[in-house]
Amino acid sequence: MDLGLKNKAAVVTGGAGGIGREIVRGLMAEGCRVCVLDLKVDSVTETLAVQCDVTKRESVEAAFRRAEQEFAHLHVLINSHQLWPHAWFKDITDEQWHKAIDVNLTSYYLTGQAMVRHLLAHKLTGSILNISSQAAFRGATTGHAHYAAAKAGILGLTKSIAREVAGQGITCNALAPGMARTPATASTLAENETEYLKRIPLGRIAEPKEVADVAIFLVSERARYITGATVDISGGMLMH
Repeated sequence: MDLGLKNKAAVVTGGAGGIGREIVRGLMAEGCRVCVLDLKVDSVTETLAVQCDVTKRESVEAAFRRAEQEFAHLHVLINSHQLWPHAWFKDITDEQWHKAIDVNLTSYYLTGQAMVRHLLAHKLTGSILNISSQAAFRGATTGHAHYAAAKAGILGLTKSIAREVAGQGITCNALAPGMARTPATASTLAENETEYLKRIPLGRIAEPKEVADVAIFLVSERARYITGATVDISGGMLMH
């Protein structure tokens, strides 16, 4: 199936590892030109990579200027970066709270705004995808309340962006994965994989490519009539 991404340009945050890395590979396989934004980009050699602190406006704006210099027009933004801190709610400090919100929510506002401004300035249609989490719906039971709160905020932000820019042909959707096998979850799965499997009807942990495949579809021309939606990819953990 041709997804209509050939020769388009995409910005992928958190694209140096985990799910983000698989998204980059999948986009490139579709003929899409990709700019990776990440704090550490030394491992990214196959495409344009820009070091960026997505919690800082000046860093985001500089990164988008670099992407524009390389590609002229941008068409896709996928926010796949995240921070998954652990602290029981009674122990969360103000510093931990603000960092979790900044990385997992405020940054999505900054990159999303930069993308919308670019698309509107150049009168382009385009797609934004924000990766949230099942925790946005289910809450966190393992010491990630600050993470869950930010991920729930992403869903409200996504719907609001979608409503504001639909008339300009810009879509904005969210993806809500369950547990996936990434470097960030490796230690948790090593200790508690059996407990996680009990919650998943399909009986296995997602591979990053399975999440990436759905993400790529949602920013493709095949999904142009989908906006403001959140798509679950949780092995049946959440059904509605």
